[in-house]
Amino acid sequence: MADRFALYQATDDDIPTPVGGQFLKRDAGNTAWEFGAIASSPFTQGTNEVHPTTAADSINIGTSGVTDAKLVVQDDAQASGSPSTVRFIGAAHTGMTAAVEAVGLDLDFSATKTWATGTIASQREVYIRAPTYAFTGGSAITDASTFAISGPPIAGTNASFSNAYAFRVESGVTRLDGNVHASSNMLIGTGPLGFAPLHVSTTFPEMRLSETGASADNKHWRNLASGENLYFRLLNDAGSADANWLVVSRSGITPVSITYPAGNVAYGGNPGGARLTAESTGTQLQLGYDTNTFTQLATVSGGGLKISHPTYTSGTPYVLQVEGQAHTGLTAATEVVGVDLALQATKTWATGAISTQREVLIQAPTYAFAGASTITDASTLAISGAPIPGANATITNPYAFWIQSGKTRLGGDLAHTGTNVGFFSATPVAQQTDSVALTDSTGGTANNTVAAVSGSGDDATINDNFADLVAKYNALRTVLRNLGLMA
Repeated sequence: MADRFALYQATDDDIPTPVGGQFLKRDAGNTAWEFGAIASSPFTQGTNEVHPTTAADSINIGTSGVTDAKLVVQDDAQASGSPSTVRFIGAAHTGMTAAVEAVGLDLDFSATKTWATGTIASQREVYIRAPTYAFTGGSAITDASTFAISGPPIAGTNASFSNAYAFRVESGVTRLDGNVHASSNMLIGTGPLGFAPLHVSTTFPEMRLSETGASADNKHWRNLASGENLYFRLLNDAGSADANWLVVSRSGITPVSITYPAGNVAYGGNPGGARLTAESTGTQLQLGYDTNTFTQLATVSGGGLKISHPTYTSGTPYVLQVEGQAHTGLTAATEVVGVDLALQATKTWATGAISTQREVLIQAPTYAFAGASTITDASTLAISGAPIPGANATITNPYAFWIQSGKTRLGGDLAHTGTNVGFFSATPVAQQTDSVALTDSTGGTANNTVAAVSGSGDDATINDNFADLVAKYNALRTVLRNLGLMA
């Protein structure tokens, strides 16, 4: 079925020009233009135009009697074909005026409309009402559109575009009450298009998210870029105050810093009162020197901290190094502990005997080699020396190791290689050998007393005295052997 109304930019011969007493219309078969005779024509012929005789007249096509619009096109229902109500077909003009815009369809609504006093809910200058599509049987339309543009202008011969838009709103606010589906990219602002599905480009790009159902001053989120920083902010309802919750700084494509100015951060759990919380039944934190060396930190089920060290195949790896610093300006006359293991809290068990309870346990390592090798001195715990007095410092008693109170138990051997035993500031000597004990053949009785001998012939008393000396010597010998000072 042909179009009900079509305007063509064409030559004068395509559409005949009516003369006096005639008007232009389609024939009965809707196949050609023809003239109709009337007593007085409502149209007036001018130069290359036909227009209503008076300015108050309306043109009705397909209907009649409508006078509140200058042009009314009323389609009639068709039973077949692909009918269109209105179609505008442009022509391939040539020789147009240089450097002058040629608008294809100019809807000039710039005139001022004036109403009588009163509120208008909606005023729409161009109003396109949604159509309804139906079928005689079950069918589908893949993409249905009330308003469609096939694409941006196409650059023809010798033509180039700096910016080609399929749809452009030159100024003012654009309101979209429905959903927006962008199958390609969207640009807000000025700049190149194509970086991302949504691209905001301006000297101070900003986006806001508003949760309309949130409580007072909890609705608005503000994101913006400025000074090579990306800011994520919380905005109050009045839009008069905001605060950063995340700031990302950059240098080129390298992040310089990520800052959480306030609040607590949680990974996998509730932040509670901590600035940073990582909650997981596995590793909570992994630190890496490079892509192949990671140290993992985890809180085990009992609440303790576990450090898992990677397995190296070369180098000199260590699990933990605590590096102190050369502090200055410390508080006078106040101890400054380098490492404080504050284990003084009281632990309470359910009733039951415990064979061994150790607060700090260092388990012996095992050292091995690929081939026969020797370690001269191997130690599970080593202290390089006693504190060293620095500038203007005097240490009265320097100790490398100090047990301040309590009993000390050494379950293994004790090897002393220093110059002073320390208990009584005595000089140590090499371990002595005395494998044979004294034999008491005096026949006397040791009674822990060396009695006086009054004269000759008092053999019993003399023998008893020697027996006492032998007993005390042997007791001392036993002690020396037990201490490892005598073999």
